Amino acid sequence: MLEGGGVKGTALVGALAAFEDAGYGFQRIAGTSSGALVGALAAAGIPAATLHQLLLDTDYTRFLDATFWKRLPIPLVDDALSELIDHALYRGDALGDFIAEQLRARDVHTFADLKLADSGMDPHVAPERRYRLVVVASDITRQRMVRIPWYMQREYGIAPDTVPVADAVRMSTAIPFFYLPFKLHSHLSGQDSLMVDGGLNAAFPVDIFDRTDEYLGSDAVFGFAGAVPVGPQEPARLVDLLFELLV
Repeated sequence: MLEGGGVKGTALVGALAAFEDAGYGFQRIAGTSSGALVGALAAAGIPAATLHQLLLDTDYTRFLDATFWKRLPIPLVDDALSELIDHALYRGDALGDFIAEQLRARDVHTFADLKLADSGMDPHVAPERRYRLVVVASDITRQRMVRIPWYMQREYGIAPDTVPVADAVRMSTAIPFFYLPFKLHSHLSGQDSLMVDGGLNAAFPVDIFDRTDEYLGSDAVFGFAGAVPVGPQEPARLVDLLFELLV
C-alpha cells in the first residue's frame, strides 16, 4: 500500500527500490494520490531504479497546465477567476497524459492489462478484485470513497477491464482546488461524478488487501508511508510553503 502525499511520492520510489534490492517483489499494489501514480508505474513492470531516474529527469512544471482564466495576463486576478469559475488552478490533463505515455511504453492501457491470476489468492476474492493494481479516489458528487477498478461495475456500471489505468491515476491525483476534478460518467444513473484525490477519504487504506479465508496472515502486506516530525512552529511554516507553491 502506497500512501498519498504529493512530493512524498519520490520517497515511495526509494522504499520500493530498497525492497527490490532486498529481493522482494510485489504481486499487488494499491495507492492513493501520488501513491497511485507510483503504484501504477510499478504495477506496469517499471523497475524502481528506472522510476527513480524518471523522476529525476522529469520537468514538473509541465504538469502546471493552467486553466483558461489562470492564463490571463493579469496578476492575482487570474488566480482568483480560475478558483472562482473553474474551482482549480490547473487542468491536470498534462499529468494524465504523462502517466498514459509511460504506461503505453509498457503496453499497459486498461486494467485488463493488469489482470492477476494467482492460484494462492483468497478464493473468496471476487473477479472484479483480481488485478495487480488498486487506485483509491474520492467521488465528491456521491460523497464516498472509490476503489478502482473494484467498484466500477457496482457503482457506475463500467466493466473493470475497460477502465484506463491513466484515468484512474488522474482521478486519484486530482488535488482539490489545484487540479480540475475528473468527470466520470455513470452508465447506471446517466450522471457524471466529480472524482478527486483519494486522500480525502483514505490516504493510507492499509487494510485494502486483508484476507477473508482461513489462510489469514499467509500473505505479507507492506505499507509505505512518509512522515515528518512537526514542531511547535512547523504548522505555520508548512502553510506558508504550501501557499508559495500554489501561487
